[in-house]
Amino acid sequence: VAFLAAGVPGMALALAMLGVREPRRHRHGSTATSVVAVADLGRYLRDHRGLYICHFLAFSLLTLFAYAALAWVPAMLIRVHGLQVHEVGLQWGTLMLLFAPAGAVLGGWLSDRGLKRGDVAAPMTTAGYGALLLLGVAMVFSMAPSLAVVFITGAVLCALLSFPFGIAQSSLQLITPAGIRGKVSAVYFLIVNLIGYSLGPLLVGVLTQYYFK
Repeated sequence: VAFLAAGVPGMALALAMLGVREPRRHRHGSTATSVVAVADLGRYLRDHRGLYICHFLAFSLLTLFAYAALAWVPAMLIRVHGLQVHEVGLQWGTLMLLFAPAGAVLGGWLSDRGLKRGDVAAPMTTAGYGALLLLGVAMVFSMAPSLAVVFITGAVLCALLSFPFGIAQSSLQLITPAGIRGKVSAVYFLIVNLIGYSLGPLLVGVLTQYYFK
């Protein structure tokens, strides 16, 4: 019942989206208007492989980290700090609700600010600095001696976990020609799902079970 209740706002939002009009498309040559064959897409990605490999791999590894944390932080709070399941759900869930959206908005705002100053690399450098901060905060969070430190660093951690992902999407649109943005985005999501969503929670369990005995 709780899961169904939590999904009600999303259903309402999905219905509201039916009233959103599709933006008018501006045509800029054949690339924007013609259907791009899969072979042409593969050729484009191969010609720009350095750029896309770095982008896909970087954000896939950040996704791996984020979903590993989301899957295993509740278990850590229960085993290490003695919280009950309902306490973890309420307290950690509240932090995620408040600070994760703020982190995504902050990441996008900082990226846009850099672009307005003329820094074309702003999205990637902003995401990179966020990843470095995430690493430091996660280390403090995982070794926190008290619940007070856990929840202070946990708030920052929630913000930083979502910090790069709006940037991931917007930067992909900026570097990709209009006619193939949908297909390139599909490739991106495929790779992110395979690496991040699939391996993130699994790796923590495997390493805990067979390495950190």
